[in-house]
Amino acid sequence: GLAAMAQGHAMWAATGAVVTLPFYLALQAEGLALAGQTVLAQDRVDQALALIARHGERYYQPELLRLKGALLLQGGAPADAAERWLQESLACARDLQMPGRALKAAIALARLLAETGRRADAIGVLQAALAALTEGRGTRDPQQAQALLAGWLALQTPGDP
Repeated sequence: GLAAMAQGHAMWAATGAVVTLPFYLALQAEGLALAGQTVLAQDRVDQALALIARHGERYYQPELLRLKGALLLQGGAPADAAERWLQESLACARDLQMPGRALKAAIALARLLAETGRRADAIGVLQAALAALTEGRGTRDPQQAQALLAGWLALQTPGDP
């Protein structure tokens, strides 16, 4: 699938089109990450972020920032480096008023926070993101967030924040 994606992308990019290119680069990055090609995946994300900076097409920016953080973790970077990207992803999604993207960023950030011993912060991030949703609560991301919350809340003991 990666070869077909690269071929299709090359043919499309040869037309000079840049609209939605950050989205397609993100899809390539996800495929490369699944194949364990973290460095190439990071390159695609960096290309997409550069295009956003140049052309201002921000629709997929929150997802690209989330991917950047996830790829840093996958590549063995320190948690604080990845956390900065995930925080930026969440802030960007909120700024763009995209609660679904904000929830996806919040899930990634909350997982990292919980893994680094900040479960109370993780709970707060997810609760805020879920509260911002006005529709789609029965879809995958809200259900995943609810399951994470339920698990973390069940681990709390009296006196936990």
